Amino acid sequence: MLALDGWSSPNHRSIWNFTVLTPTRKEYIIQLSDLSAHSHTGEFIAEKIEEIINRIGPSKFAAIVSDNGANVRKAREII
Repeated sequence: MLALDGWSSPNHRSIWNFTVLTPTRKEYIIQLSDLSAHSHTGEFIAEKIEEIINRIGPSKFAAIVSDNGANVRKAREII
């Protein structure tokens, strides 16, 4: 499972975390990114998710977990 979450740092940077949860419940931070310089459209977030999935291998994923922001909902639809 791929989990993603974004938040703002105290200095207003847009930080995104991409974490993989294995069937044995081990968690691995795959990528922690400062995406402040980018517009967080559904298409952009979908590209970031797709990069992670392709790097690890699509057959290894059963689900994507995220918050329910409109842009992230759109990204899930694209993926």
